[in-house]
Amino acid sequence: IIIGLSSLVIIIVAAYLLMPNIMMNSVKDKIIENNPDIENIVTINHISSWGEWFLEYVLVVEIDGQKFRIWSNDKGEITDKEAFE
Repeated sequence: IIIGLSSLVIIIVAAYLLMPNIMMNSVKDKIIENNPDIENIVTINHISSWGEWFLEYVLVVEIDGQKFRIWSNDKGEITDKEAFE
C-alpha cells in the first residue's frame, strides 16, 4: 500500500509540474500556426491561475524585426498587442 501511494504522489506531482510547460508549448505552436507574421517567440508566461475558467498567456514576439508584447488565449488567438521597448 505504501509503495502504491508513493507512486501515486509522484505521478500527481510530476503532472502538476509538467502540465504548464506542455500547455505553453501547445500555445506557442498555435500562435505560430495562426499568425505566420510572427518570426520568433522570445518569452511566454502563463498569467492565469489554476482553477480559472479561461487560460491567458503573455508573450514577447518578434514581427518584422520589432518586438511586441501580445496576450493570447489557450487557442492561440491574440487578444491584445502592444509594441515592446
